[in-house]
Formats: sequence, C-alpha cells, structure tokens
Amino acid sequence: MLTTSTAAVAAVLADYLRCRQLAALAHANYRAVDAAVSARMRADPAYIPAIAHDELIRRQDAVGKGCHAIDTQLATAAATALAVGAITWAEYQQAMQV
Repeated sequence: MLTTSTAAVAAVLADYLRCRQLAALAHANYRAVDAAVSARMRADPAYIPAIAHDELIRRQDAVGKGCHAIDTQLATAAATALAVGAITWAEYQQAMQV
C-alpha cells in the first residue's frame, strides 16, 4: 500500500478501503442467500424461483441489487483512488474482479 501525502488522498484511500470491505461483506451475504435458494430448490423439485414470490426470493433479489450498487460504488472509488495515486494499477484491476 502506498503512503499518502495529503489528507485528501488519505480520504480517497479510506473511501476505497471502506468500499472494498463493504463489497466483500455484500458478496458473502449474497452467497449465503443464494445457497439457501439452492438448498430449497434441491429439497423441493417443484420450486421454481422465477415464479415463486416468497420472502427468500425477494431477499435474494434485494441482496443482488445491493451487491450491484456496491460494486458500482467500488468501481468509482477505485477509479478515484487510482487517479490520485493512492492505489496501483494492479490493485485497481483486483478491485474490478470482485
């Protein structure tokens, strides 16, 4: 990690790190909800998520939309951090793979 020379660069770096942690948590939450949907599908072969409008499917949809929003926020934070020199190109590419 690069050292920061100004408070503004430090704030950009802190925002980027916060977004990375938030994205990791959101994706872990989505994997848990997705595993629950998969388990339900295995337990009940007649269960079709596309037409089932129960709480589990609504939660999966909401968490998925949240992950997408957080990924967009991470992309913006990573681009800003790269522009001010707070992260390297390799760190930027790694952030975009999340």
